[in-house]
Amino acid sequence: MPLTLQKDKNDNLIVYPVTELGITPVADMSIIVILEYAETPEALESGERKQIQAMLTAPMALDFAEELKKIASVLLAPLPSNISRQ
Repeated sequence: MPLTLQKDKNDNLIVYPVTELGITPVADMSIIVILEYAETPEALESGERKQIQAMLTAPMALDFAEELKKIASVLLAPLPSNISRQ
């Protein structure tokens, strides 16, 4: 089943800024991804953070890394001079 983006009642995306990222192997079998994030703008300013730890298989991690790299490469690519990112 495809994943869908979470939205609030006003149809705005629900997103949390990631403030720190960690990756570590576990028992030579899996990879743990640790995401530290701020849940609100106030939490971002005050330094209050939450954390989630997600476990990925090695194939999942490779797929995830490949997708991240593809999307980041597109976002970092120079745009033609007549187009701007807003």
